[in-house]
Amino acid sequence: MPSFKNAEQRKLYLIMRAFKFGNIFGTVALALYAGRHFLGV
Repeated sequence: MPSFKNAEQRKLYLIMRAFKFGNIFGTVALALYAGRHFLGV
């Protein structure tokens, strides 16, 4: 974990990291949903 000068930087880092993970999960969920929709599985 990188070192932070203050709590604000740390908070921003955690938010960005959570957002990145959210994007990955969102993309996977969307792909699964689209695949089921188009393939009728």
